[in-house]
Amino acid sequence: MRQKTVERIRRPLSVIGLLVAGLGVPVFPAYSATANVVGVDGSDGVNGSGGTNGGSATATLPLNNDNSSSAKATGGQGGWAGDKTQGVGIVNGQLNVTGSGGDGGSATADGNSTVLSGSASVVAQASGGFGGVAAGAGYDGGEGGGAAAIGRGMSGGNGSFYGVSARAVGGAGGGSYFGDGGLGGSAVAASSGHFIGFTNASLVSEAIGGAGGTASYGSGRGGDGGVASIGSTYGQQGSGTLSVRADAVGGNGGSGYSGASGGDGADTVIIDGARGSSNGSLSLSQFARGGNGGYSESALAGNGGNAISRLAPAFSPYGERSLTGTVTAEGGRGGTTSTGIAGSSGNATAYISIGSQMNGSTTRTTARAVSPDTPSTRGGSAIADAVARSRGVGFAEANAYAAGNSGHANASSLTNHSYEVGSGAARRYVHPVVKAGATSQVGENTANASLVSQQVNSVAVTAFSVASPRALPNLSAGSNGIEAFSYADGLLGSGQFEALVSSHSALENAFAAGSGRHLIGAGVIGANYSEFAIGQRTYSGNAEFSYAFDQTTDVLLGLMDFSGYDASNPMSLDFSVTNSGQTLFSRSFTTLSDARGFFVNNAINLGSFVGQVDLAVDFSLTSDRLQGAAFNYLLAAGSLTIAPVPEPSQFAMLLAGLGVLSLTVHRRLRRP
Repeated sequence: MRQKTVERIRRPLSVIGLLVAGLGVPVFPAYSATANVVGVDGSDGVNGSGGTNGGSATATLPLNNDNSSSAKATGGQGGWAGDKTQGVGIVNGQLNVTGSGGDGGSATADGNSTVLSGSASVVAQASGGFGGVAAGAGYDGGEGGGAAAIGRGMSGGNGSFYGVSARAVGGAGGGSYFGDGGLGGSAVAASSGHFIGFTNASLVSEAIGGAGGTASYGSGRGGDGGVASIGSTYGQQGSGTLSVRADAVGGNGGSGYSGASGGDGADTVIIDGARGSSNGSLSLSQFARGGNGGYSESALAGNGGNAISRLAPAFSPYGERSLTGTVTAEGGRGGTTSTGIAGSSGNATAYISIGSQMNGSTTRTTARAVSPDTPSTRGGSAIADAVARSRGVGFAEANAYAAGNSGHANASSLTNHSYEVGSGAARRYVHPVVKAGATSQVGENTANASLVSQQVNSVAVTAFSVASPRALPNLSAGSNGIEAFSYADGLLGSGQFEALVSSHSALENAFAAGSGRHLIGAGVIGANYSEFAIGQRTYSGNAEFSYAFDQTTDVLLGLMDFSGYDASNPMSLDFSVTNSGQTLFSRSFTTLSDARGFFVNNAINLGSFVGQVDLAVDFSLTSDRLQGAAFNYLLAAGSLTIAPVPEPSQFAMLLAGLGVLSLTVHRRLRRP
């Protein structure tokens, strides 16, 4: 290992005017420990020979109790073929030097500290050295140096803020004349923290793969980008606010000029990279981006790297009052070209499924997936799935965004509640569950699908609350900006029924006079055709209400109000209600006016139920133009005066009977 230590000191600081990002908390550490190590550069080739490798660098801070700790390591650069000061070029059609470039040196940084009080930070930064330039057929550019960074922090008392970060950047590959560009260096980052006693804490792991080296002339190829990955990133905090973030960006492919091809961008995968626990507020974030494909002047451009960001721990012991999770996946953009063949963009998959076990908790999840689809590069698939779960008189919201050439954005939320009913020997617990889902199709767009504003959005929200349910959005003037949405509330306050049906006579008159009536659910479902879509798409929303009835009970579906747009064109809307998968009622509509006539002030008796009931309400829009529709509804239990809807089997028997009757009458009329 060839390295030189630039700085390794521990000094007292009287005043440091740093501010903790986003919190505005002044930091006044008592001591600062710093280690800065730089690897020795490789030697350039002599008399036209190849360069040597750069030296590695390792910066390690021993365990300390300093409020500010920093470890920084930088790998040495690989030597060039020939003399880099004289340059590499072509003289009279011949290279003035030949040989391979030296590899960049690796870098490792390890920061570690235990802080007793005040505000604290631990920073670990590692940067791999650049690969050296090569020249000559069969001589490749040097590979970029790998980088690894780890940050560790632990609290030994009480404090206001504790931040731990680790950042690793792979070195860029060296270029080559008539050979291949060097591979980009890999990067891995990891961090951990035990922040019990501190009010606020932040944990960050960031890895960036090195770019591939450039290739010029001949049949060479730009180097592929370096892989970026996330190691263990886990934080633990007592009762305050904890933020955990894991970001990984794959290296870009190297460019190709004068007949050379571009390199491919690196794939990026993060699986359960951001983890943590806190009895207060917890925020988890993952960002994965594939490297961009390399440009090619006249040959094959490189493909963008795929990206996967998934956060769904098999065991989720989250017990936070507030839990927020965001996962993002962006496929790398395909390489462009002047006169050659462009590369394809990488696929993107984002999936998150988390929930809090604390009663009355709030959970919000977001999944974003983008595969760039532009006039010059074809997008891949973009799949975004978000699931949020909460418990008790809580709230769960899931958002999914997706943009690409195919795929979907699917959001699903679930809230379950347990409460006691009855007394004495009849006392028992019931466990109602409310679910909501929304799905939007992804396909070819009219514009650049890499922009957030051009993604489709699906939103699903569930809650058990005594507050008023979500209001119906006004779509009469156009879309509300969400392609598919479903909001569902369970076990609303007793006074909410009267408030909801006061202007809906059909619902109010559906119950027998003087009988008890209980509001067991309410919601809003709607869909809009995306303004950036091309061709036919389907957007859908659904809600599911699961209850257990002790005795036979009538259930009312009360359709209250409706809103939509594009009344001048045909419309395809489908609506259904099921119980445990069996259809209770279904209806399709081909015009906006027909749908409005059905969904406004309409009382439907779904039937009498006892025991476990799993009612699902489904609604979808299928269209190839700018259209949208939404309605709100309620579910209530009691004694109804209106007749129940016929079951599917009764419909079949009725139709069969009518057919027999018609056949019999017809035969009798023909009898002489």
